[in-house]
Order: sequence, then C-alpha cells, then structure tokens
Amino acid sequence: MQKSTEPYQLLAADEPPPFTEVRRNGRSNFLIVVDHASCLIPRRLGGLGLPASELQRHIAWDIGSLGIARQVAAALDATLVSQNYSRLVIDCNRDPSVASSIPRSSESTEIPGNIGLSAEDVLARRSAIFEPYHDHLRALLDERCRITLSGCQSMIVSDQDHIGCVQSILNLLTIQNRIVVGESLGKLAKIFATTLRILRADFAFHSSQRMQLRHASSGPQISC
Repeated sequence: MQKSTEPYQLLAADEPPPFTEVRRNGRSNFLIVVDHASCLIPRRLGGLGLPASELQRHIAWDIGSLGIARQVAAALDATLVSQNYSRLVIDCNRDPSVASSIPRSSESTEIPGNIGLSAEDVLARRSAIFEPYHDHLRALLDERCRITLSGCQSMIVSDQDHIGCVQSILNLLTIQNRIVVGESLGKLAKIFATTLRILRADFAFHSSQRMQLRHASSGPQISC
C-alpha cells in the first residue's frame, strides 16, 4: 500500500489560526509583521516536552514585540499581521529547508518535541502554520502593488543575547525593513521615529532582573 503524502491535521478546530490580521484597511503603505509574536504550542505537540516556564522565555517568542507592534500600527494606521504560534514549533522567520527552522535546541535548552521528527511531522507544521502565514503576507503585498504600486513590509522583533542582557533599546525591539517599493525616505524615518517614541514611553520607567536597557535618548533625533 502506498503511504499517503498528505500531512495530518496539526491544529484542532478550536485552536487559533496561524496568524491574526488587524486593520486590514489601514491607510498606511506600511505592513507591520511580527513573526515571533506568540509562545503558543498546538495541543497535539504536548508543549514540546518543555515545562511551562521555558515557554515564557525568549527561546519561544519575541517578548513584548506584539505589544509594540500594535502601538506602532495604530500610530501609523497600518495593517498588522502577527503569527500565532511559537517559533519553537516552526520558525516563520527561517527558510523551512534549514535546520534552525524547527530547532532541536535553543540557547542551550534542548527541545525534546523537536528531536527525531519524521518528514510527515515537519510537513504538518509547515502546512498548518508556515505556509498559510507566508501565503497571506504574499497576497497582501501583491494586492498593495496592484492597487497602489507601493508597499513596505517591516518586521518588529526583540533580540536578547545568551546572558539575557539587552545591549541597547534598538536591539531589544529592532525594525528590519524587508521590502521597499516606491517608499520615500521620509516615510521610513516616520516608522523609526514612531517606534522609538513608543519604546521610550513604555520602557523609560521599567526594568527587570533579566533585561537592562541602555538609555537611548542621547542619539540623534528624527522628526517627521
């Protein structure tokens, strides 16, 4: 009997879809994207064999990135798309053909549920999460190009090194411009300035044992 190549159903009907979209009709040409917005694991994967405390760490998601993205998107009246599952399930910011797409370890922590996966297991994750998410982003950008001949996709991430110390506020939540078609420098400056303003407001009076933020107000100021 020939074995079926169809992936099994990873997500149950009552679980969140692979992505969430907010402000579809936003007036801004910017499309704000958060690849690592969530630490959620599909029930079928049993927490990947990790204790709940590990899933709250940076290894599972970009802590705080979704909150900042929501504020930036609201300030710019931009569409926001966020991915709803942990990067430990499948990293939507990696080529699915590379080993780090489904990491067997992260920051020296072994991920038991990612060891010894079959081709069917990998396909199920890719089909349920990675492909719908990227297909939707591609469709959004194509739609914008058809309608306005202008589009800009930006990603908001947080970056924490192995000793858990954030070296600067720009490394904590960095906007990396991915695709720019017909965008003026002024509009790019606006999104950076808006994000920096929100970051300063949110983090000026907050600290934690695991994160130390370097004062960023001494740098050059951008006005838009």
